[in-house]
Amino acid sequence: MDLVLNVAEGKPGMVTAGAGYSSVDKLVGTLSLSHMNLFGRAEKLSVQYQFGATKNSWQLSWSEPWFMQKPV
Repeated sequence: MDLVLNVAEGKPGMVTAGAGYSSVDKLVGTLSLSHMNLFGRAEKLSVQYQFGATKNSWQLSWSEPWFMQKPV
């Protein structure tokens, strides 16, 4: 018996946001945008921004699933 499955990939992108309040930093929060299958090659890219009265930071990350023609 042959079993045939048709699979469709879902949306690999994601947006997240969060906020809070601190007596020291007042309003604090985070914004994040990521893509889990960039260019259809399983590469991952994300950008994150965190903010508050005493802190503002950015983070950019990229992940390549292959190294020297071998999966990592």
